[in-house]
Amino acid sequence: CKSQPRHSDPSAQKSPQSPKERPKAPGQQEFSMGNVFGKKKPLKEVLREQKRQITRAIREMEREQRGLEKNEAQLKRDIKKQAENGQMKSVKIMAKDLIRTRNYITRFIEMKSRLQGVSLQLSTVKSHQALAESMKR
Repeated sequence: CKSQPRHSDPSAQKSPQSPKERPKAPGQQEFSMGNVFGKKKPLKEVLREQKRQITRAIREMEREQRGLEKNEAQLKRDIKKQAENGQMKSVKIMAKDLIRTRNYITRFIEMKSRLQGVSLQLSTVKSHQALAESMKR
């Protein structure tokens, strides 16, 4: 049996759009240090904006996490009530939901710690920039 050739038409491999023309995913922002009129933002300002966005995202995740923890507590109470009534099928379903909720909480904690790490890296870049500026003088 003959196998397909590894190399096909080179024009078929290229995407019809150049990288500049590709549509961006929703919520994806293009990072540039300048604006439409060509005035460049200083690095300090860009870092400040990025850090602000990260802090906002961390707060939002903490809110989501608190909501999930409240949901977890409610599920525990409901499981106890259903177990007392002998509704074992519903207890089993709720227990799976409880495990899923705990996993979500763990993921939120992991994401929050990653964002805090990025925030720390931004602080490091900011301090390096300040050091470079002071050395130029």
